[in-house]
Amino acid sequence: MDQQFIQFEQNLDKIQYNQQNSIKDVIQTFSSEIFQQSRLSNQNLQCENHKLQVALVDLNEQATVPNRIACIDCVTEYPIKYTKLEQLKQLWLSYVDHTLQQQEQQQKHLKEQAQKAISKFSSYREVITDLSQQLTEEMLLRDAFQCKATQSLINLKTKNWYQLNKLEIIEISNILSQKNKFELINEAIKNEFEIQQVQLKKNFSNYFKSFQEKLIAAFYQIYGEISGEKYIAENNEQTNNSIGENSLQLQPQNLQSINQNTLQPPFKYEIINSVTEERVETFAFNVDYTRVAAGFFNSNKINIYEFNQGQIVKIEELRDHEEYIICLKFFKKSNSLVSGSYDKTIIIWEITNNNLWGLKFKLKGHEQGIFCLAINNNENQIMSSSGGSGSGDYSIKVWDKDKEWQCIQTLSHKFEISSISLSQSNEYLVSCSRKDNSIQIFKFQDNWSLFQKLDIDEWGVKVCFLEDLTFAFQPFNNKKMQIFSINDSNDQFIKIQDVQVEAGNECYFHFPLQFIQQKQMIIDRNGSKVNFIKKQENESYVTQLVLDYETSRIFGTMTDDGKYLMTWDNKSSQIQIRQYKE
Repeated sequence: MDQQFIQFEQNLDKIQYNQQNSIKDVIQTFSSEIFQQSRLSNQNLQCENHKLQVALVDLNEQATVPNRIACIDCVTEYPIKYTKLEQLKQLWLSYVDHTLQQQEQQQKHLKEQAQKAISKFSSYREVITDLSQQLTEEMLLRDAFQCKATQSLINLKTKNWYQLNKLEIIEISNILSQKNKFELINEAIKNEFEIQQVQLKKNFSNYFKSFQEKLIAAFYQIYGEISGEKYIAENNEQTNNSIGENSLQLQPQNLQSINQNTLQPPFKYEIINSVTEERVETFAFNVDYTRVAAGFFNSNKINIYEFNQGQIVKIEELRDHEEYIICLKFFKKSNSLVSGSYDKTIIIWEITNNNLWGLKFKLKGHEQGIFCLAINNNENQIMSSSGGSGSGDYSIKVWDKDKEWQCIQTLSHKFEISSISLSQSNEYLVSCSRKDNSIQIFKFQDNWSLFQKLDIDEWGVKVCFLEDLTFAFQPFNNKKMQIFSINDSNDQFIKIQDVQVEAGNECYFHFPLQFIQQKQMIIDRNGSKVNFIKKQENESYVTQLVLDYETSRIFGTMTDDGKYLMTWDNKSSQIQIRQYKE
């Protein structure tokens, strides 16, 4: 039978040279009993044109036979080179085996490269540790603090009193005979350490620069070892294909740019004015930043200041609340101010005929102090939340202008509410609460109703919408701020990012999260730190600047254009005004 197949294949080869006798030989061989028996396993294959048994295939690059499968009648109709089904099987198995071998080879190489990269990065971590330790030891050795002003005193003190010589006794007598001896030595010590402090800063700058240069050099070396290994796998000569691995080229100038951006923030907030003042709990700017209101903690007063390029002048004092002020908001479309107090009331202030602020409405209904305020875009509704340990009033109330600012709806949490925020379209209201470890999202459709409740690991103090369907949440004194966004597939909010932030000490409520649309920047006071978090081109958020006030009692706000930051902290006991500078 094998000899018959060989003869059959030889006759097929002759067909392409139009040798008609070979066509007859093919037909004769095809019809033979032996050939038919050898094809029994493929009798279920039929040529679509002639409805006869398939025994051949057309493997020519340009197909001639329809669908490439052929019967005996196809041979006479299409005189081309054919391949037997049995040979097709062997070719196919060989092709698959070869392909899988190539895949396995590539996977093996990729795994080896990954292991090498991991090993290199591990060595990079060791380089960082070694450099840090080396420079730390060098700094400690070089900057061993010694005070020359007290060195002679120490030398004299350590000597045996009865072994002091004449000159040493005279020296001691001269020192003790000075009327202002303590002031003189203290001043000498102070001056000497001030000089050493300047030198220390200079030395630290040099050490850090040295650390930076060595770190970059180590990075170049390790990165070169990783990216320099380019692998090309060559296939066999029949396919004549090759698979290459492209390496990302990181140029020195790009790394330097990244390094500079990392070490030097692209912007800063410099103090341009400071005023000593008693504790301010909350601030608010009006729409054109010509007025700023400040609510005080130790009294029931609200100060109104004229604001001009960072300079403030007090022009009015409001005292219609009975207890301290917790929150303030200016209306943007009308010349009105709303305030919330620990006296459980909300006051809406308006400019009177004599150009002074006067009480227009006082809203009552909460059973505890007003912690948070929000105003909708149309400025015909105010949302307020109340809190206080053991108060029992864990509610958000909606006040309506068309109803003479009466409460038209009450929403609730299980515990005191620490923060609320409205989405840009005013379709969603998000809130977080102390102790119940949840974020509640309400949706407006004729009225407000609970849309979603997110269970979280830690309770939080601040929440703020960034865009219409994205909000930020700051867990209490946690080094990660969380970003949530709505999932289009199920119309539910999910966490999409943890943003690394700095924290420190406790975190008081009354410095709300703030999103500056114009600068695509979040202001997050977290413990003693104020974090400035910028939105990146890839939609992620990154902390780019941190101010450390070294105290957790910081209260403040920023103008909507991000140009001015106004704060009060109990360490300086000052209202400080900072200006944005690049």
